[in-house]
Amino acid sequence: LPILGWIFLIPMLLSITVVFGAILLVNQTIAARLQEAARRDALTDALTRRALDEAAEIEVARSNRHRTPLSLLMLDIDHFKLVNDQYGHAAGDAALRQFAAAARRCLRREDIFGRLGGEEFCALLPNTAVAGAAQLAERIRQSVADLAVDAGGHRLSLKVSIGVASLGSHGNTWHELVHQ
Repeated sequence: LPILGWIFLIPMLLSITVVFGAILLVNQTIAARLQEAARRDALTDALTRRALDEAAEIEVARSNRHRTPLSLLMLDIDHFKLVNDQYGHAAGDAALRQFAAAARRCLRREDIFGRLGGEEFCALLPNTAVAGAAQLAERIRQSVADLAVDAGGHRLSLKVSIGVASLGSHGNTWHELVHQ
């Protein structure tokens, strides 16, 4: 009789273990997706400000440690409030998405692109001196100027103002770079 009990109990324990393992796996997957969603801006897919701050601190420390150049581009869409006011928030959202995509197409894989808030973005450029950052800023400016954003039957063009700062000449910390 004890053998029959074990024959029944072992499959039951295995079933419970498999179910528990599946629940843990689903939980881990959901947690990873939530964590990534918290790091990315839902509209533009740029890093959120918090994720950007974390990545920037790492890059600034790496640049200081290895004495490599690090530059920052601050990007601000010109007169963006007028887009929302005249054409609505759907047009503003489309403009933000297309702007972010145009800027990202100009960046390298190792560059870090984030949204600071509203229509303000930045790109952190590892191993890039200020002259190279200025050239990239011009490429982004031209790419954005070439956009034709559809705003409910109207074609909008965008312009962007871009500031350039470099570690060392404009500060030695992330916050000093942003301030410059």
